[in-house]
Amino acid sequence: MRIGYARTSTVEQRYGLEEQLDALQTDGCEKVYSEQLSGTKADDRPELQRCLDQLRDGDELVITKLDRLGRSVLDLCGIIDTLDERGVTLRALDGSVNTASAAGRLTIHLFAAVAEFENAIRRERQAVGIARAKAEGKYDKRADAKRARHRAQVVAMTADGKGSQSSANELGISRSTVMRIRREEKAA
Repeated sequence: MRIGYARTSTVEQRYGLEEQLDALQTDGCEKVYSEQLSGTKADDRPELQRCLDQLRDGDELVITKLDRLGRSVLDLCGIIDTLDERGVTLRALDGSVNTASAAGRLTIHLFAAVAEFENAIRRERQAVGIARAKAEGKYDKRADAKRARHRAQVVAMTADGKGSQSSANELGISRSTVMRIRREEKAA
C-alpha cells in the first residue's frame, strides 16, 4: 500500500499543505495523513503516529520532501529505523531519498552516522558549558524546578493581560524566564 504524509509548520508556509496533498494524491497514495504542527518531535505528531501505526511490511511511505518528515537528523533516523523494522520503504517525491534502492539505503546510513556525530558533539559542548558554568558559579540544575514553581502564576498573569516585564518584576524572576514559561505553555 502506498501511504502519504504531509506536514506544514504554519498555515502561511510557502510550500503549503494543499500542494503537498495534491502531489501525494497525484503520485497515487491510497491514503494520506496530514497535519500542521511546528517544530515538534515525531512522538508529538498524532497524524504521523497514526500513519506509522497503519504501515505494514511491503508498504511505501511517500513524502514530498525529507524535511516534512522531520527537522532533526536524529528524529529522521528514529522514524526511518521504525520504517525499516516494519519492512516499509520511504520515498521523497523531490528525489532526495528512496530506501527501496541501494543508494537510498546508503543515504540513510550516512544520515545515521551524521546524527550520531551531532549527538556526540552536542554532549561534548554541553559538558564544556556545564563545567564553565560551574566554575563561574552559575550552574543551577534546579532551574526547571524554579520555573515550575512560578508556572501557574505566570499563566494566570498572562490570562489577565499582564505584560512579561511586569509579571517578572512582581514575581522576582527574569523577563526571559516569564517568556520561556509562556513559550512552554503555548507549545504544550
